[in-house]
Amino acid sequence: MMGRFRKLGWEGRRGFLVQFTLTTVVPLGLVLVAFTVVATAQHQQAMRELVARRDLRTARLLARLWEVQWAEREQTLWQIALALQEHSEVRNQQGHPLRWLPLFASVFDRGLLLLQEEGEKAWAWDGGGWYRTTFALPPGQTLPVGSESAWFLKEGAEPEIWMMVPVDASTWLAGGFTLSSLGTYGALALEPPALLAVTDAKGRPLMVHIGPWPQGWDEAFAFSQEGGISMHALGDEEYVIAYVRLSPLEGYLVLGDPWNATSSLWLQASEWIPLALIPVLLVSLALLWLVTRSVVRPLQALEARANAVTWGDVDALAEPVGGVEEIQRLQRTLHHMAEKIYRAHRNLRSYLSAVTAGQEEERRRLARELHDETLQTLIALQQHLQLAAQDLQGQPAVENRLLELQSLVAQAVQDLRRLIRNLRPLYLEELGLIPALETLVREVSDQVEGLQVDFLLQGRPRRLSPNEELALYRIVQEALNNVVRHAQATQAQVVLAFDPHQVRLEIRDNGRGFRVPETPADLAPLGHYGLLGMQERAERIGASLRLHSEPLQGTLVAVTLPYAETQGKPASGGNEAGEQAIWPMP
Repeated sequence: MMGRFRKLGWEGRRGFLVQFTLTTVVPLGLVLVAFTVVATAQHQQAMRELVARRDLRTARLLARLWEVQWAEREQTLWQIALALQEHSEVRNQQGHPLRWLPLFASVFDRGLLLLQEEGEKAWAWDGGGWYRTTFALPPGQTLPVGSESAWFLKEGAEPEIWMMVPVDASTWLAGGFTLSSLGTYGALALEPPALLAVTDAKGRPLMVHIGPWPQGWDEAFAFSQEGGISMHALGDEEYVIAYVRLSPLEGYLVLGDPWNATSSLWLQASEWIPLALIPVLLVSLALLWLVTRSVVRPLQALEARANAVTWGDVDALAEPVGGVEEIQRLQRTLHHMAEKIYRAHRNLRSYLSAVTAGQEEERRRLARELHDETLQTLIALQQHLQLAAQDLQGQPAVENRLLELQSLVAQAVQDLRRLIRNLRPLYLEELGLIPALETLVREVSDQVEGLQVDFLLQGRPRRLSPNEELALYRIVQEALNNVVRHAQATQAQVVLAFDPHQVRLEIRDNGRGFRVPETPADLAPLGHYGLLGMQERAERIGASLRLHSEPLQGTLVAVTLPYAETQGKPASGGNEAGEQAIWPMP
């Protein structure tokens, strides 16, 4: 392991760890924290709204109960006033009871009063009769008339409500009760620090039934007309407040719950449960890094080396890729298999080289025999036909037949010479590669209508070995045949460039193009035997062949051949460099 660290470099590994941390761990951690914070805030807000809506429903129910009891007391007061109006003697006979009056008067825990002379005289009910007392109306308070009723608030430690209804033109009945006597609050099971209070129209507390009224709340509240919900933080306590308007009192019923007391310990703890995923995330990322380091990256390196083997670089699998033991055994197995395949391929190449050499020798023999025998026979036949035509002058029918035979023989001689040149390029053997290519380009331009082929020479020309010149010539020949047969091109160009350390050969056209196979192994199954032949010829002389083509974008065939002194081998044979042909062209 230490040796591998020295080989790859600790700095590179540390850079990978930093990059992995900055690009993966930190962003995922920040996303998780942000998600947790947002989710927690939304969860708390939703719970607050839920509690507030619950308290608002409860406050509305209490307010409705409060208003019903207010109306019942007012109705009771009217019934007593009506009874007193019918039995006026009751007001003047002290101690004369009305049997039903104590029952009705019990709802007024502050008593009943009879007011006369605009409230300046008063009699109070003691349960058995009326007795003289004193009572003063608040400043500005008027007594009701007709069928109207009135009430006023008497503030104090225990706020009181006094209702007033007329008995006759000069007498009024008043009943008093405390605010705390309205409503059945015990059923709520509330206790401090919860709050249940009644306020006036400005939000000032009139009665605090449960819990102390926090200092400053009457200044903090801004009540809406009909009621609502709000959140208020006073000191270290946050309250969920619901308030409802009390119509008769023209004030508000306020119900408040402290948030910390409302939410359970488990609910508060559950808000931070997503943070527990952070260690899980870190462990997962650590495992991901370990798997990437021990499995994924070695497999990627092994894939790259295996791909290099397909281009002939057998030694690419010799360098260890690391990883788990199974991957290392797989690499050794692949390397051993690649060496066997390479040896078989090298033997096959030697055999193909011998077969190709035999084919070229057979072509030369056939070209020589066709030139020395068949071609000479046709030339002699052409001459005899000319002599026969001269001897038979004056016989138009026979002379025309002889002229037709002469034309056919002349065409056969021309076709035979072209066939001989294809079998044995005499210009290549006698004058070299450049004249042979010029002749080939000129013949293709002349023979194919609608196709213009140009030849371009670059650099300082030099002779190559016969095998190299023949291989390059055959590659150009096959490439031009493909242009004529398949490309449907109107222009083509052959470039031969002599660079300082290599010779470059390019054949390009503006034809319809095609999709290049990913590897040379796909050429034969797809029927590209001509391209496969060019690939094999390039490999045998140590050249690299590149192919680039796209549909409707034309085709480029490029061959690069290092000079023999650059390769360090005889120019006539193949070498290891020939195995590294590039396919397709970048």
